[in-house]
Amino acid sequence: MANGLGASLHDPSPAQMRTFLSALDPTDLEHGAAWLSTDDENSIEWNVDGRTVWSAPGQPVQHQLNVSVAEVVRLWCALAAGDLTAISREPWEPGNGWVETPEWRESMRIYERELDEQYWNA
Repeated sequence: MANGLGASLHDPSPAQMRTFLSALDPTDLEHGAAWLSTDDENSIEWNVDGRTVWSAPGQPVQHQLNVSVAEVVRLWCALAAGDLTAISREPWEPGNGWVETPEWRESMRIYERELDEQYWNA
């Protein structure tokens, strides 16, 4: 399991998964995600907005929206157990589910400006 800030944990328990997810900053547009991956390159990524993306070798990327922490922990446990059949039965939709909105673009513009200011003022 890893997150957008580079933290990782090998073979986490469900309690550790929940703790790991609760540490994500919902205001961090760039790093507000965590994922669990397997050695055979299956991966489920959860974003703080609830968007969850399943990537599997040889398969198109799929997503779900509004996935809770409890739901993604359940999915991660199924993935860790190798239960791809259970995961495939979920209500996945095609693609990664990302929708760029004017609000997102504006918040990203502000975020990037703040990063630039921090860099140049350092």
